[in-house]
Amino acid sequence: MEQTRTVEQPKAEPEPAWGTRIPNATYRPQFNAHFTFRDALQIVDYLHELGISDIYASPLLEAARGSLHGYDVCNPSRLNPELGSDEDFEQLVQALQARRMGLLLDTVPNHMGIADDCNLWWTDVLENGPISQYATFSISSGNRKNASWSTKCYCRYWKTSMGASWKAAS
Repeated sequence: MEQTRTVEQPKAEPEPAWGTRIPNATYRPQFNAHFTFRDALQIVDYLHELGISDIYASPLLEAARGSLHGYDVCNPSRLNPELGSDEDFEQLVQALQARRMGLLLDTVPNHMGIADDCNLWWTDVLENGPISQYATFSISSGNRKNASWSTKCYCRYWKTSMGASWKAAS
C-alpha cells in the first residue's frame, strides 16, 4: 500500500507588528501652512520611486497660529488645522500604506506653544495652579490669582529620581 505524505505550504509572512518595522530611507518634510497634507500627498509617488520607505514628519499636532515648525504645540489632542483636515491626513496615510510606506511622527512632549493663550491647558495651569485639571501634565507651580505665584519649575523625574535638590527657581 502506498503511503501519501501531506506537505504543508508555508504560510505567508504576516504584516509586521507595530514597532517592528525599521525605516531604511526617510524624507523629512517641514509641515506648515505652506506645505500641507495635500502637498505631501502630491509627492508620495515620487518619494516611493526614489526608494523612500518613510516620511519623517515634523510635528502634526495643533501648534501656535502661523507656526513654521510645529514644535509649539497648543493642543495635543488634535491635528493642526493649518496642515489640512482630518480627511486630508487620512488620504495621505492611505497613500503611504498603499505603497507600504510609513509615517514617523516627530514629537517633543515637553515643547508647547504658550503664545496668545493658544494653549488652553497651559493657561488653565497658570490661572489655577495645582488645582487645575491639567496640573499633572505641567512642570509649573503656582498660579496667577495667588500673590505668591512664582515661576518655579521643576522636573518631576528629577525630583523623584535624583532628589529634591534638583529644582530650578526663577
